[in-house]
Amino acid sequence: MILGYCGAACFLISGSAFAQDAEAGFNQALQAFRAGDRQKAVTVLEAVLKAHPDHAPSHELLGLSLAALGESSGALSHLREAVKLWPDQPVYWTNLAIFYLRQSRTDEAEKALKQSLEVEPSPPAFRLLGLIRLDQNWGEEAVQLFQKALDLAPDDVESWYYLGLAHQSLAQNDSALSCYQEALRRSPRDSYVHFQLGILYLTRGLRKQALDHLQIAKETRPNAPEVHQRLTQAYLASGEFAAALESARRAVELSPNDRQAHYQLALALARLGKTEESTKEFQISEGLPKKGEPSPLEAWRKMFDRAWGPSAAKP
Repeated sequence: MILGYCGAACFLISGSAFAQDAEAGFNQALQAFRAGDRQKAVTVLEAVLKAHPDHAPSHELLGLSLAALGESSGALSHLREAVKLWPDQPVYWTNLAIFYLRQSRTDEAEKALKQSLEVEPSPPAFRLLGLIRLDQNWGEEAVQLFQKALDLAPDDVESWYYLGLAHQSLAQNDSALSCYQEALRRSPRDSYVHFQLGILYLTRGLRKQALDHLQIAKETRPNAPEVHQRLTQAYLASGEFAAALESARRAVELSPNDRQAHYQLALALARLGKTEESTKEFQISEGLPKKGEPSPLEAWRKMFDRAWGPSAAKP
């Protein structure tokens, strides 16, 4: 699944009135940014803005570069300056909304998304607004917004994925299954889609199908503890206790403070007759705090950070 800020190519506006040195410096920074050298991008863009303080594309890219480096306050300042200078660029509003969502500032994110949609409807803005509605348990409105995103971009894997989640939140599992299948038609190895299909099949008691999808999720995201936990659940339900033990140990290794991971490990050990070790794991589990399933926005932040890097610290 493609996760990230809206495309950097959108920063380039033809017919700019700025001097050639501003455009040359910006292009150099954009190249560094795309190559993953965010610090070089920052250095170049700061020089550009010293000479051309009203160059909106440089403010935008500098904001994204600083966000990637964890410099939250500076990032927000430049992202806001970009929309102030060029308020008719919907991608700038959408990127500002993404920044706010990563900071758990949902109300401000929603305002920025509505501004983006007012300038020009776009799949990312509809999808992110749908994600906010899904997080607020407004599943029917979320379905409508994800469908609007797909009306504009029928091959958008993320929108199919989130439309499936929205249907699943409404217990419309057949519709959810159809959406996930549409996503896999376009991205056959998408780990998150396979993971969600695994969960859906587990809830239906279809263990073999669940295992098939969860194993693909593990192949593509081998270090995701939640994948190993779901695999453990599926193996236990299928009576494959040795495989369950292997997955459970990996889940605990990846997330040693997770109550459920230790509980599943205890179950797998008990099924294999390892009573002493099982008792120890049950005790560890009891001593750890309970945690619920992540909300849609929490899960999105986690996915985003895996794709983009750690989120900027809150100001």
